[in-house]
Amino acid sequence: MPLTLADRLLRFLSEQPESLVSAWDVPRTASLPGLSERLGVVRSALHPHLKSLQEAGLILTRQAHVIDGGSRKRTVVHPTLEGRRRSMSFIEPTIENHGEIVGFAPEKVDLVGREPMVEDLFERLVSGDTHVLTGLAGIGKTALLREIAHHAVLEGYKVRWAQLDIDSDVRSIAHDLLGLTGPESQEAIVGMLDVEDIVIIDGIHEVHPRHENAVIELILGITERGRTSIACRAPVPDTLRDLPVIKLEGLTPENAAKMLPDDMDSEEALRLGEALGGHPLALALLDSSSALPIATTAVHDFVQQNVLVSLDERCHSVLDRVVLEPVLLRGNEVEDEDGFVDLDERALLRWQSNRFGIETLIATVRMTDWPTSERVKIHSELAGQWAERSGGRARRIEMHHRIRSGVNNIADLLLPVIDEISAVIPSASITLVEDALEASGGDERLRFEAARLSLERAEYNEAEAHLEKLSKSPMSDILRSRLLRVQGDSSGADNLESSAIERMDEESRIRYTLSSIVRRIDDWIPTPKCREDANVILAVVDTFDSSLKPEHPLTAGARIANELSRFRLHLDLDDADAAQRVLDRLIAASGTKDPIIRRMRLRIEAHRAQPDDVPMIVARIEAEPDNIERCRLMHSMLDRMLDPPPGLIAGFERSSHLQIPDFTPLGRRLLASRWRLIARMDPSRRIPALREAVHHLQRAECPRAASELIERVHRLI
Repeated sequence: MPLTLADRLLRFLSEQPESLVSAWDVPRTASLPGLSERLGVVRSALHPHLKSLQEAGLILTRQAHVIDGGSRKRTVVHPTLEGRRRSMSFIEPTIENHGEIVGFAPEKVDLVGREPMVEDLFERLVSGDTHVLTGLAGIGKTALLREIAHHAVLEGYKVRWAQLDIDSDVRSIAHDLLGLTGPESQEAIVGMLDVEDIVIIDGIHEVHPRHENAVIELILGITERGRTSIACRAPVPDTLRDLPVIKLEGLTPENAAKMLPDDMDSEEALRLGEALGGHPLALALLDSSSALPIATTAVHDFVQQNVLVSLDERCHSVLDRVVLEPVLLRGNEVEDEDGFVDLDERALLRWQSNRFGIETLIATVRMTDWPTSERVKIHSELAGQWAERSGGRARRIEMHHRIRSGVNNIADLLLPVIDEISAVIPSASITLVEDALEASGGDERLRFEAARLSLERAEYNEAEAHLEKLSKSPMSDILRSRLLRVQGDSSGADNLESSAIERMDEESRIRYTLSSIVRRIDDWIPTPKCREDANVILAVVDTFDSSLKPEHPLTAGARIANELSRFRLHLDLDDADAAQRVLDRLIAASGTKDPIIRRMRLRIEAHRAQPDDVPMIVARIEAEPDNIERCRLMHSMLDRMLDPPPGLIAGFERSSHLQIPDFTPLGRRLLASRWRLIARMDPSRRIPALREAVHHLQRAECPRAASELIERVHRLI
């Protein structure tokens, strides 16, 4: 016999650890809003069951702090020992499975009336089909997909879940699907997805227009392997309409009535379910007002006439501010905590892990006919509030509001903090710059930054479009030379770069010449043929060194950088004695305690290492505190050995799980080296790994090395 709502409630509560009864902080799933969401019913439907369970001594209620729910205490529910004993008969036997969910899937909720659709879509997916699931906001697309994912895990499948938002791009989707050290190029991402895996991509409608084309291109690539479900709010993007589209409708009146209180008149419940089109969120909002709403055939009208009008001024103020936030918030990021808690109690918030926003249906209705002047005023106030907080996330949100509040000096505000934002949310930096560029009417500084960021993100069409509109200058020519290099015109790129550097002031000339030398050193794969070029670059280093003016403040640092370049080139020429002489000169100038000296000495020892020395050398490399240096040393040692011992391979595998920031040329080149070595160590992933290495080499402006790896890929294919 099916479990009653009271039984389901007691069973779910009994999943809590016993220690939670006396805990200071409790999860939201122990609060009344969390319980109603988890069980798929309106809050008022729980009240009689909570009362009867409490009278029977099976549960207890108390006031406690809800994690990420603000500092105000709220009513939470726990099972008693007797309740736990009683629930044992409700607990379903554990089903052994070997499936898992990879990514940030939402919490599972109990669904009403969706069982046939769950079975149908699951069977389609495991049969290899792909589809787009669409429907109104709040209709239950995410909950349905989460139930399908649960079903798949019980059957032993691996489900890869990507939850999209305004900051989602190809890179963030790859991290959701394959982990933080996964690939970032479309070909590699698709190539590393197992054909048996089920992929769920939820919320494509949330993606910023700047990233939409690239994201959809990736999704289309993923769909070619099948077993993919894509959820988006109607209307479906034109680029996805060639895929099978499944529209999720509202619940039948009979199923909709199951979400309502048991003591409600059955005819009244059916009437309300039918009037609201079986819309699950609209039904859940029936608990938002003390009086039952007048039946209406329009969900939009119902929200406007029966939900929003019932909010007091404080709740309206909080709702309006949260609606205008670009990202989901944490509980401590809301100015009016009481208003936030009241909105949560009224079921007007949507939660994703420990962050929340306004339910999309409510936000959509509120934005309708909302005066622009009022929104601009709130954006300005929110910008001021976020300005008082520190960190890249705060700067990202503040700049969003600055742009939309119409400030005149947006370039002066945004450009100084763009690197801070990039370090935390890389995808947000380019969208903010593009939005600011449009709002400013084409500020030259913002356009330069848009071109630079586009190049670094390997978005070459966008970069070219911006460069065509930029005025000619040494700095813009440097960007143009980078684009030429990526496009395969190395000669044209070098000539334009040299011309640009000649027109720079002395400080810029030094910086960009050093950068050019390092790029040329990195633009080869360790092979005897490419190492012949090291002598040519050594001559360039010597010429540059002789051109430095002794009195310039950057000269001393530039000469040390030149010595480091000579050191690397001598090792590439397999001349460890010459490299040692460079090291001896630097020791004479800096002493032996300098971290750079220590790493150079370790690199020489790793270069000279014999198989018996490997365990000790690997241990010393792994003691290196800097992740980048640790990876560089491990890669260099592995490149030298045609038949690396197991200890070195194990050390490389451990280093491949370290995160390397890719917003610098050094980081991109190191990632390319990592993926090239992964291709060498793991034949099953050789082609996608080499493609990922090519992607990073192209981003790092190493066309020769990229071309060589492309040839390897073609030979393998």
